[in-house]
Amino acid sequence: MHEDNTTTPPLFDLENLKQRVMGNEALLQQLLQLFLSDMPRQIELLKSAVAAEDIPLATAHAHKIKGGAANIGAVPMSLLAKEIEFSGKEGDLEQMQQQVPQLETLFSELKTVMEKVRQ
Repeated sequence: MHEDNTTTPPLFDLENLKQRVMGNEALLQQLLQLFLSDMPRQIELLKSAVAAEDIPLATAHAHKIKGGAANIGAVPMSLLAKEIEFSGKEGDLEQMQQQVPQLETLFSELKTVMEKVRQ
């Protein structure tokens, strides 16, 4: 379910997030800290659910990751989580098993970018 976009969104849309917090740097930093501290746990929960072959639970975790990533401005991560959620709704465990490592890699790259923004 890859969408055919002519331009790839950035890993992290900092300018959009700044607009969403109306330039409040303290809030921006707090949101980044929360995202960076919580997302590894969310990904681990997703991995555990996929490993346990609990598709409904994995789908729910993918949905949560999708929303968290979208809220912080991490569009590619949100889109990949959406694909994982879709695979779960289709009952495609094998596809989910292939997508979760991609999500981990994407988060690792995103974390590097976000940590440069954090003070």
